[in-house]
Amino acid sequence: MQMNHRRSVDNWKRCQNRGLDISPGQVRLLNLINEHHPKTLSELARLSGRQTSNLSRTLKTMEKYGIVELRKHDQKVQPVTKASELDIQYAIG
Repeated sequence: MQMNHRRSVDNWKRCQNRGLDISPGQVRLLNLINEHHPKTLSELARLSGRQTSNLSRTLKTMEKYGIVELRKHDQKVQPVTKASELDIQYAIG
């Protein structure tokens, strides 16, 4: 279950070009969530190779920005992307 690294880099470049301050690691997490639909943070940790505690902090920040939702089921948390595309709009003047 290896993620397409090129797609992650391409998505990160698109976010950067639109002025969204999101790291390549965050884009990689979004791709993993979209592609694999993990049921728990532990499952996403295994997919990403990151520690669950570190992952939880990152996802909570992404949740504040409305990029992901952390759905609570009993004692488990499921990460869900809120959109498959990000559209950034700017107000001028």
